[in-house]
Amino acid sequence: MKKYSIFLFFVITLFPVNCKSIDLVEQNFQTAQNQYRKMLSLIGDSDALPKSADSNGKLISTEKIEDWIRGFFPGSLWYIYENTKDNFWKDAAIKQTNKLYPVQYFNGHHDVGFMMYCSYGNAYRLTGDKSYESILINSANSLCTRYYPSAGVIRSWDNNTSRNGEVWHCPVIN
Repeated sequence: MKKYSIFLFFVITLFPVNCKSIDLVEQNFQTAQNQYRKMLSLIGDSDALPKSADSNGKLISTEKIEDWIRGFFPGSLWYIYENTKDNFWKDAAIKQTNKLYPVQYFNGHHDVGFMMYCSYGNAYRLTGDKSYESILINSANSLCTRYYPSAGVIRSWDNNTSRNGEVWHCPVIN
């Protein structure tokens, strides 16, 4: 069995395919709903967020605040809600999004945008709830602490050593 990841759904939403039949899109959303219901049942009330599955179908989750992919699962739930308008998905999206509440003050790397826009950004876009807006502003302020005005860049990660042993003093992804 191949390793499947929740990112497939996220990537499909970023790079939509022009389909001749809406049935294909609806079939994909139905498959996503089935898979996401299963993941929701597997994580239960834990603080974990699904990351992927191993070759045996066992869920691999993430619980660390700094994991850059934490926003993708709640973000995908918001996309399912947007497609279905089913309050089951809205409630699930809200619950999973709320797990990221502390991330609004996290400034340990540049991926705060992935973490918060996928989750809280979609929550705000789809509900208009002003409480989400303030969390996004706090997140942006946290990310701004990584800005280096002299170089005009946001430092991606803290100083560290690369694989070949050189020291990175201001690593940036361009």
